Amino acid sequence: MAAVMAMGFAACAKSEPEPAATPATQATQASEQTQASQDASQNDPYYFEINGYKLRIGEVYEDIKDKLGKEIKPAEDIGACDPQGRSDYEHYYDGVDVTVHFDGRVTRLYVDGENSGSASLAGKLHVGDKADQITAMFGPADEPEAPYYRIDGSCINFNVEGGEILSIDLSDPENA
Repeated sequence: MAAVMAMGFAACAKSEPEPAATPATQATQASEQTQASQDASQNDPYYFEINGYKLRIGEVYEDIKDKLGKEIKPAEDIGACDPQGRSDYEHYYDGVDVTVHFDGRVTRLYVDGENSGSASLAGKLHVGDKADQITAMFGPADEPEAPYYRIDGSCINFNVEGGEILSIDLSDPENA
């Protein structure tokens, strides 16, 4: 079976600069982000389980980073994506790469053979599993050429070669 590669791209939209935030506004935004993080955890059935923690798209990184263990290499600035020049960051853990949007939300989770550890998608699929398990779990793919799914507020991409899952990429459709 030929290698199939599914890739997600973050789109940067142009928008007007935001007004400067006051301390009261920042506190309100932090509270709203924490609530959004909790809501995301409750509603999205797709997650990576890392160190016993169910990590989901939309969570506030600062609220959950300690649950992921120690970063295995320094975070990387992956570029500015807004008019004010704020950047997204990639964080690397044993088990998952975590992309954090400049607003602090987790927007992408990526697991491959190099960093898979004991990570599992929804407690069911692991890197190294047979590709037919993807179809058994999700049904036919949205894209015939690649196992790609948009389900319940998440984009899920699989890289498959030789009938085996080589990587799993879970992302926010707003940034896919």
